[in-house]
Amino acid sequence: MRAKAERGDFTHALSDLLRDALGSRPLLRLHIWRVEQAAFDNRTATCKRHARIAAGWCGVDGARAGSLTLAWLLDERTGGARLAAWLLAISLDMRDAHGGHAFRLSGPDPFAHVRS
Repeated sequence: MRAKAERGDFTHALSDLLRDALGSRPLLRLHIWRVEQAAFDNRTATCKRHARIAAGWCGVDGARAGSLTLAWLLDERTGGARLAAWLLAISLDMRDAHGGHAFRLSGPDPFAHVRS
């Protein structure tokens, strides 16, 4: 996954891992902050903050953010809500070449307080 990400193939790196994780217990035990670190090369603190934000949006105690795994993220009972929350938390912090936020929601930004 890291090699694909370093080649700029972020979409396939992450989607391939998520697809493969559905059939692999060892992959399901990966912490989501480590997955983000490998895919996007973000700092550990940033990755754990994104996990904490996603957990909070999904009604889970943010103190557990460092221990959340792909099994938690991909739990089919949530209908993809956890995965969507995690990806949105990451997206809201992405920066463009000029240092501005690369991803902006239209209309008022209810997430402005969680941006770094």
